[in-house]
Amino acid sequence: MNYLIDPTLKRLVVDGFAFPLGWKPSDGKRPFEGFTISRLESELELPDTHQFQIAVSHERLNPLMRRLFALLPERVYPILEIISTDAYRPVDTLMSPEPMSRDEFLATWAEVEPLLLDDCALAAGAMSEEPYIEVFLEANKFIIVNIASAQSGLLEAELEAAGLHEVPSHWIDDDDCMDEFASVLMEKNGLMTLDDVIVHLHRQWRLELNVDPEGNPDESGRDLGVTLWHVVVLAVRRDQPNSADRARIEMWLSANSLGQVEELVANVFDEIKDWDIDTMVSQDRVAFDDRPRELNDLKQGSNDTGVWAVSIQPLESPSH
Repeated sequence: MNYLIDPTLKRLVVDGFAFPLGWKPSDGKRPFEGFTISRLESELELPDTHQFQIAVSHERLNPLMRRLFALLPERVYPILEIISTDAYRPVDTLMSPEPMSRDEFLATWAEVEPLLLDDCALAAGAMSEEPYIEVFLEANKFIIVNIASAQSGLLEAELEAAGLHEVPSHWIDDDDCMDEFASVLMEKNGLMTLDDVIVHLHRQWRLELNVDPEGNPDESGRDLGVTLWHVVVLAVRRDQPNSADRARIEMWLSANSLGQVEELVANVFDEIKDWDIDTMVSQDRVAFDDRPRELNDLKQGSNDTGVWAVSIQPLESPSH
């Protein structure tokens, strides 16, 4: 893959602890290496679980992730978290609705592994339902492992064998944390952007936005009703799946749920006829005051739903 981590970035090392390149701690303090354990009572059909939060210096991260991924069964659900551009949600969680082979997941992970281990704009991992286990690398590059309580002793033994021990906390005091987290990609013509990488992971892991399709809640759970949405889709020529022709299609619409957004987008593609959906890049709600000029006549507070604008931009070459 044609991406480059900015070679001018210097890794911060504090008392032997190497931070990810994308993490700038505000107080210059290092976390305690090791793991904490919390018991979680499941409210769903999943079993009660133990959550392990693991902190290690950067040079230990890669071999530990590989060791933990080996605990996953043969079929897994990939997960990706990114900073959201949705007006009412700070983080987008993307997940494959169907399991894929662990080897297929890991092949894509290997393509972007250096980036995932250092870029604090990306968080990723995978989970399985039977047995229940989730291995997830957070944006700050701590590892979260959620595992069925009955299996937690096996995981603890695995971590002990890797030279890690339980600690009461990773920090002396983490109140008022003002740490900075950032992407580490070099921005240069011809190189993949962060958006390009996210689209690649979308395709390879077959990800979808993991939100309830029937409602339209804000972060606190309050239903917003009808809101303005901005949708970006990468499209391919209809009936020509191997064609090099691609297009970026943007839509502005109003809807009261993600499910309704998907219905409206499907209707647009029924009318376009020349294009089929390849990848849903984004489905973001937009504050009314941030609407584009072509929607100046749209009335604030209207409960009308529909598609207000569609633009099709052919791409010169296939997107990454």
